[in-house]
Amino acid sequence: MSGWLITMMTSKIILRLLLEITIRIPRAGVIPMNFDQLREEMHSDKRSVEILLVEDNAADARLTSEALKQSKVSNTLHLVLDGEQAMSFLRRENGHEDAPIPDLILLDLNLPRKDGREVLQEVKSDDSLKVIPVIIMTTSGEEQDVTACYAAHANCYIRKPLDVNGLFDVVTKIENFWFEIVVLPPTN
Repeated sequence: MSGWLITMMTSKIILRLLLEITIRIPRAGVIPMNFDQLREEMHSDKRSVEILLVEDNAADARLTSEALKQSKVSNTLHLVLDGEQAMSFLRRENGHEDAPIPDLILLDLNLPRKDGREVLQEVKSDDSLKVIPVIIMTTSGEEQDVTACYAAHANCYIRKPLDVNGLFDVVTKIENFWFEIVVLPPTN
């Protein structure tokens, strides 16, 4: 087992050195730089990520906002308090005519006026909205909610932690995954 581990680590070290050498050797089309510079350049030309948060709990909305403010990725958070406001925002009506098309929707399920299940159904059945990733963030861990949301094409289902640190951690992980690893669809 230890020989396998050493081989894996050695392989990773060799690969990293080869990449470092390839990047550092000046020749046609290769610019000398280190990995930190490369990462910075990869993210420097990106525009701000537009996020729609559909949340009626003020404390959860505040924590989500604070976590996203500390993000390494430039983002703009838009908050609506219920499902009807969410659909008005997404359809750019009823005072939301200048609203941007979000790159990502963070959606609570238990909302006033129109709940998150209905919002999810409407978003995923609208040809102009269905490509927007929808992340369900709710306190419900009910199997029927999880199943129904995935059947309605939710992109992910996250059970909200009940403590402040846990919620902050979840938002940070969402940010890391959805803004640094995933390629989001272009918005018009």
